[in-house]
Amino acid sequence: LPYEALEPANVTAALNLYRELANAEPRSELRSTTGANGKKFVFLSSGSIYADAPLLMEDTPFQPNSPYEQTKVDAEKRLCDLAVKLPNAPKLAILRPSLVYGPKNKFLAANYLAIAIILSEVLGKRMPRTFAGPKTNLAHAEDVARAAIFLLENEIAPITGDNSYNICDDNVFGFGDHLLIMANACGAKTLPLPLPLPPAKIIRLLKRVYGSPKFLKMLNAVLQGCWAAIAKKYKLAPGFTPDISPAMTAFFGQDTIFSNEKIKSLGFKLLHPNFKEGIKTVIPWYKAHRWIP
Repeated sequence: LPYEALEPANVTAALNLYRELANAEPRSELRSTTGANGKKFVFLSSGSIYADAPLLMEDTPFQPNSPYEQTKVDAEKRLCDLAVKLPNAPKLAILRPSLVYGPKNKFLAANYLAIAIILSEVLGKRMPRTFAGPKTNLAHAEDVARAAIFLLENEIAPITGDNSYNICDDNVFGFGDHLLIMANACGAKTLPLPLPLPPAKIIRLLKRVYGSPKFLKMLNAVLQGCWAAIAKKYKLAPGFTPDISPAMTAFFGQDTIFSNEKIKSLGFKLLHPNFKEGIKTVIPWYKAHRWIP
C-alpha cells in the first residue's frame, strides 16, 4: 500500500495513543512497580527497517525500502520526540520483530509454508532435501506478544537510554532449510537427493528480476494457481493464499540475521527459541482450521 494509506494506522494512531496515555490519570497501584507515574508504552515496529549488516543489532542504521517500513521509522522517531517533550510522558520501549510466524498468520512467513506445501504436492508428497539459501531467524508470534508484555512488566531504559529491542528466534536457517522443515512438519517425505539453494549474494545478482512488479505478478499467478488446485482437492477453507509482496524481496538477496541478546540480557526467555520445534506448534492450528491439507 502507498504511504498515505498506511500512515493513519502506523504513525498517527500510535502518536495519538501515546499522547492519550500521557494525559491519562496514572493508576496508583502501578506507581510503585513500574516507575514514577506508572505509565509504559510499547510500540511494535519492524525488523525490516534495518540496513544490510552481518548481524542486525538495535543500533544498526535504518534503511527503509518500502512505504510500510518508512511509516515504522517515522513512528519511532516521532514517538521518541514525544517521550522527551511531553509532560508526564510514559516510558517508551520499541520492539522490532523479525519475520513473524504462528497461528492465524496469512502474510510474509506464511508464504514459506505455502511454497513448501506446493513443492511437496507437485512432487507427490515428496520434498526435495532443500537447504542453504539466504539466512534469517524468524519470530514466533507468541514470543513477540510475550516480549511486549515483558517490557511492560519490567524496568526498561528511559528515553535517554537505548530503548529498542529485537525479538527473534535463536536459530538461524537458510530459506531452503525453512522450506524443508515446514514440509516435514506437514508430513511430507524427503527425497534423498540434496538440493542446495544459492547463497544470498548470488541471488542478489538477480534483484532487478525478482524485485520487479511484473515478475512478482507472474510468480504470484503461478503460486496462486497451484494453491487454488490444492485448496479444491482438499476442500480447504479460504484462510490464506500465497502472495509474495515487495516487502519480502528484501529477504531474498541478503542474509537477514537478527540479534536478540539485548532483550534476553534483561531476563526474557523465549518459549520457542528453535524454529524447527516452534513450527510444530503452528501446523496443527493450520490443519485444524483447514488452511492447509
